[in-house]
Formats: sequence, structure tokens, C-alpha cells
Amino acid sequence: MNARQPAPAPQPLRGSWEDIFVQGQQKAANFNDEAIPLLRKVFDGLRRLPESKRKSGDGRLQDLLIRSALALHGYLNLRDRYDESLEVLAQAQESVDPDDRDEWETQIADVLIQAGRTDEGIARLHALAQQPESEVGDWGRLVMALVRAGKPQAALPYLDEAEARLTAASVQADAGAERPAADDTDYEGEASYLQGLRAVVAIESQDWEKGVAAFKEVLDGKGAYAQHPHLVYGRLINVGRHEDALPFLNRDQAHPVRSGFWRGLSFFKQGQAGEAKRTWQRVTSIKPDQGDQGSLVEYTLSHFYLGDETGSALAGVLGVIREQQQRVPWSLFLLAGIGWAVRHDLDAARSNLQIAVAQRKSAAEGRLLPHQYWFMVEGALDDEAKAALREYFEAEPNAAGGEA
Repeated sequence: MNARQPAPAPQPLRGSWEDIFVQGQQKAANFNDEAIPLLRKVFDGLRRLPESKRKSGDGRLQDLLIRSALALHGYLNLRDRYDESLEVLAQAQESVDPDDRDEWETQIADVLIQAGRTDEGIARLHALAQQPESEVGDWGRLVMALVRAGKPQAALPYLDEAEARLTAASVQADAGAERPAADDTDYEGEASYLQGLRAVVAIESQDWEKGVAAFKEVLDGKGAYAQHPHLVYGRLINVGRHEDALPFLNRDQAHPVRSGFWRGLSFFKQGQAGEAKRTWQRVTSIKPDQGDQGSLVEYTLSHFYLGDETGSALAGVLGVIREQQQRVPWSLFLLAGIGWAVRHDLDAARSNLQIAVAQRKSAAEGRLLPHQYWFMVEGALDDEAKAALREYFEAEPNAAGGEA
């Protein structure tokens, strides 16, 4: 018996809220500013409805209000209309349950930082981290926002505050009723996580000795950074601290593809092109599904650095993009752009990098691609291609914490 095919999704009724929303999405996808009044019509119209009506039944209209707010503010970000984007977020925040408002507050902070109002954004993230029910990850978001803004040393007082709060909470718990051993493990993990953040801040501040020492301590701990030595050796190799990176590279036995790619990049940056090539050839001989699933990016980049003569690595990236169809991460479009440039199709490369930039900008993750990702380009492409793609990446911060 033939399997039944899934029924196609019903088309929204002409003139309905859903129909207008779809029209707005289509305009936005084509970078057409006619998207703004269409999405605004849906958002404002639904916001004027009584909350009980929006949430009645399956909550369809409330869900559409949220989707229209996200689509509208994202497109406004894309057009650098940040005041309007912030207005939409504030209005949406008022229209959701109180328990969900912190998530919108985080988005407001991100938009403020992208708009250049960094101090305001940081103040909002700090207020969120100070709430009684906050988690250590809230402090991490605050610290990394400052790192991305090129102000790593400004994060130190917040790290001190986070560690003081964690210690106070532990002391208070010790003074209370007997607690399970799992609580001790949680404390160790959170303390190690904050130490990892302190190590990142030290390295981003070019305090190499302190950063390396802190990461060595972290990798012996139980925090989120402990199982990810690439978070330190990648940073060190990118800034030319190859001897400091080597012990961390050697330690990453669980990820031969990832550590192999970075070892090759370290050789490459030191002018040892032959050794780099041999290292990447060993990486490409490893099947990426053999216990190293998290290293598909490094596997692909190893092919690109070797020239991807058959186009297999680019084909793999394009296949993943086709399979995902929706919510494709911007990093995949970045990889596809590099792959096309390796294949000497700069028009296709630019097109994919433009999509990657648009996704980051829309989500208030940054106006351009992170400068830390430039390593993907510098060793894989010739000077002409690098010059053509440089405009899509942030400038590299200088030692003073600003942009070079």
C-alpha cells in the first residue's frame, strides 16, 4: 500500500492577518521596504485586540503577534532603523506574559548595543543578571557582550560581582539544611564557568600569561569550558600564540578533526605551508561521522584550505542548507560563501556573505560578520578574493580595545 503524502499546508484566507503577514515576510525576504507597513499592520492590529481574544482557542493570534513583532523588528534592524525596532520590542514586551518578558529585555539590550548605545545595553543586561532568579549564564551573556564590543577589561567588575554572588549563595546554602551532593557539583561547574569567562577576558585583553593559566585551571574543572579546549587554542592560534596553544591542542584527543584543522592552521600561520597541507590532508581522510560530529565546520574548512578541487566540500554545505530550508544558521551561508570563493565564483560568494550579514544584523548579533571568523578566509583564498570579501567582516580590535 502506498504511503499517504502529507496534506499541503492550507493557504491563509485572502485579507486575513496570516495573509498580510505572509505578504510582509515575502517583501522582507526580497529586501523590499513595503514589508514594514504590512508587518506593522498585523502587529498593531493584533495588539489592539483584547488579550483574551488573542489567547483564545489555540492562541493562534497571540503567536502571530509575536511572530509579526520579531519579523518587523528584525527588518527594521536590517535597515538601521533602531529606534523603531526598539519601540516594537517594547510594545511586544507589554503584550506577553510577565514570565516571558526577560527574553524580550535581552533582545532590547542586543539592539541597543548594535545601535551603538552600548552602555544602555550593558546596563539592561546587568539588571537582568542581578535578579534573584538569574543564572550564571546571564552573567556570561553580559561579559561576552562586552568582549564582542571590544571592551573586555570593562567586564572585570561584573565578573567580580558574579563570583561574589555565587560564593554568597554557596555559603548561605551551607548554613541551611543539608543539601545533595549534586548541588556541590553545580557550584563547581558554575565557578569553573566564571573562571573560563575570566580567561577569555584576559586573552582578549592580551594578558596572555593570566589567560593561559586560567584556562589550564578551567580544563581541570567541571564547568562548561572544561570539555572544550578549542575555545582557548583557537583564540591563541588566531593571535599568533602558537606555543601557548600547543598543550591545549594536544589535550583535545576527543576531536581529531577539530584539533587537526587548528594544528594545520597553526603551521600555516607560522609559514610552514607544507606541514599545514599534510595536516589538513590527514583531517580530510577522517570521516566526520566517526565520533567527531561537532567538527563539521573544521572538516569543511580543511577541504577549502586544500582548494576543494572536486567541489565536494562546497556541495556538502549547500546540501545542508537545502535540507534545513528554514532557520539556516548564518554560519552556513558564511561557509558557502567561502566555498564559492575557493571555486573562483566571487558573485556567488558575495551573495552568500550578504545573506549571512543580513541574518546577523536582523537578529541584532552584529552589523557585520565577526572579525574572529576572518581566519576562515585568510588562508583559503588568494589576495584578490580576500580583498573582495573583506567588507563583510568587522575590523579587528586593536590592543586598546577599539577597532584597528
